Amino acid sequence: METREGWAWLPDLLLDTIIKNLILPADYIRFGAVCKHWHSIAVGIVQNNTCPMLMIPTKDSSKERRSLYNVIQSKNYDIELPIPFNRRCCGCSHGWLAFAMDDLVITLFNPFLGKQIDLPRLLNLEPEYDPQYYVRKVVLSADPFTNPDDYEVVAIYGGMERLALLRVGQKTWIRIPVQKSVRQKFVASDVIYYQGLIYAVNFHNKCMCGRIIKVDTTARTIATVARWKVNSPDEVNYVQAKSYLVESSTGELLIINRLLPYKDKISKGERIGFTSKLKIHKIGRNGEKSMLNVLGNDALFLGDNQSTSILASKFSGCRPNSIYFTDDYIDFCYPNGPRDMGILNLKDGTFECHYLPNPSHRAMPPPIWIAPTPAMFRLRHSSMSTVSR
Repeated sequence: METREGWAWLPDLLLDTIIKNLILPADYIRFGAVCKHWHSIAVGIVQNNTCPMLMIPTKDSSKERRSLYNVIQSKNYDIELPIPFNRRCCGCSHGWLAFAMDDLVITLFNPFLGKQIDLPRLLNLEPEYDPQYYVRKVVLSADPFTNPDDYEVVAIYGGMERLALLRVGQKTWIRIPVQKSVRQKFVASDVIYYQGLIYAVNFHNKCMCGRIIKVDTTARTIATVARWKVNSPDEVNYVQAKSYLVESSTGELLIINRLLPYKDKISKGERIGFTSKLKIHKIGRNGEKSMLNVLGNDALFLGDNQSTSILASKFSGCRPNSIYFTDDYIDFCYPNGPRDMGILNLKDGTFECHYLPNPSHRAMPPPIWIAPTPAMFRLRHSSMSTVSR
């Protein structure tokens, strides 16, 4: 008869209790290091249960390290991640941060792995732009650590928010000719990979109209998925600050429009006013756009990161039917304020703060959502200290 001894045979009830108290990446790494059985459990949990946390400045405003803040538990961890770049992060996708260097080389950095990937230099810089604001957003098709030979990078860049593509192994970026294909100015606001294709959204405040396109990089085709014009009195009195694309937990394509009142203005280098509305629509298979007033059990995380949706029920304290957002206002002329961050409760339409930045951190790079990935379990034992409490 088989005897069950050691940590591998810990009773399920006790094991579940331990798992529910794991929050930090370092917690899962230590848990998975106990035995093979626990390792497989930890990898599965992280694979399917990665809740974004805010990467924020350290208490001492270090230029080479960042802390993590759990908005669900309103807890600032002592953990410090090595971030060797004291500049705005222009994306976070699959656990990798993206930075635009002064020479427009795009650098990917995974703070959990301590790994860095230097991509080729992006296309020519327009002279009036600071490099770290020239690249608006970078999104990956897959994790470069687990898919080193099969991933793409798409970037929104320039004053007209154009799109550029880089496949792993290529030495130059490819400009995606959206304007030529749709025969209309397309100023990209957000981009994601959805069902294996690139989807991008734009919106023009002057004509109050928007469009979603999809790009098939294999077939080299660009097609309009949906287009619309805003004529609702509820929306025309607002400036649309940003549009986001998100894949819901059930696989639906959502568009979220972030609205600011017209009275908002800029004074003495400070932006006055905050997000007042977040409108959600579902895009159907034939491009039809329908309003959503509820997200069900989903919680969205929006900002400079790859727009993300999670099932709130998987995380104790995470609010379902809510949108967590950070300040991704990146006008290079007014980089210091304010930090427009909060949570929208769709049930009653109320906003509340999830993180109050330290005033002394106003000149530091703004917070960004980041979530650990299963790749972090391949850390060498010697690197454990970089993610310890």
